[in-house]
Amino acid sequence: MARDTFGSPGLRLVQLLLLLGSNGRQYSLTRLAGIFRCSRQTVLRMLESLERVPGITVESWMEGNNRYFRVTPKTMPAGVAVDAHALRYLCLCKDIVQHLLPAKVKEEINRTIGAAAFLTTDGADMPPALAESRGKGMIDYTPFHSHLETLQEGMIARRLCRVVYRNKLGGEVREHLIGPLKLVAFREAFYVRGRRFAPDGTPLGDKKPITLAVHRIVRAALTDTPFSPGKDTSRKGLFGFDFDPPFRVRVAFSAAVATYVSERRWSADQHFRRRRDGSLVLTFTASSRPEVKSWVLGFGSEAELLEPKALRREVAEMLAETLALYGNGRRNS
Repeated sequence: MARDTFGSPGLRLVQLLLLLGSNGRQYSLTRLAGIFRCSRQTVLRMLESLERVPGITVESWMEGNNRYFRVTPKTMPAGVAVDAHALRYLCLCKDIVQHLLPAKVKEEINRTIGAAAFLTTDGADMPPALAESRGKGMIDYTPFHSHLETLQEGMIARRLCRVVYRNKLGGEVREHLIGPLKLVAFREAFYVRGRRFAPDGTPLGDKKPITLAVHRIVRAALTDTPFSPGKDTSRKGLFGFDFDPPFRVRVAFSAAVATYVSERRWSADQHFRRRRDGSLVLTFTASSRPEVKSWVLGFGSEAELLEPKALRREVAEMLAETLALYGNGRRNS
């Protein structure tokens, strides 16, 4: 007898409710049966149980030969109230992050917040846009909406995802079987952190999770194979992605950028030392050598990497190569 990877019947109902009630998403009966690895009749019985929960409405309709379902609340849960203040901050969050989201997700968010405005305890109207987000080199995630959906379904159902991935333009396409753990937003882009598995579903001996850029995923598909997320060993509070063992970094900044640098958090254990001329020295802990190099170089002559010494030599070599590129008068056409 196959092991029930979704736990008790009650836990299965909670997972089904989370899946169907998330921003009004709709799922076909066939898709739900595939996600929960059970028969269509079992899914129908679970939906009947959900309908008996106070405050829950299960919508059902036909599109072609497929029956679709969606869960919407009949009333606001007891003890939960939305007022104008909470609504304003919801809209603020939406305005700040919506440039990262696929077009369909933006529509769902706007529809959901519009419904929340209708249900406010003090009759507040939908507030105007009070914030905007600007960035460099932003990615349109509309073509990758299905990837985001598949990865989230894998996280909720604890199912492995088969991911076809190309790590650079014109690079080789590789297939990974991953157990998705978290979506990570970093520098105007989405990444998925997950554990790698062998084709038979056994974990590979990786010491740390793999991190993949969502926009470089060619295809993503949910499998029937369950996985255990295990303990999240990712290191938090450090500079950069979890690529390298933690190492200490010391950088000197000129007075021209000292204010900018001192206002920000670069690692949880950072330390600033002010100099009499207005410059400062920042000491922090990083976990990505490439990111430290590119970050320091981004300040130009306003920053000097002091430690670690080996990384300082690498930066010096990169600067020498750059100087040679610009100093020989060569132009690439």
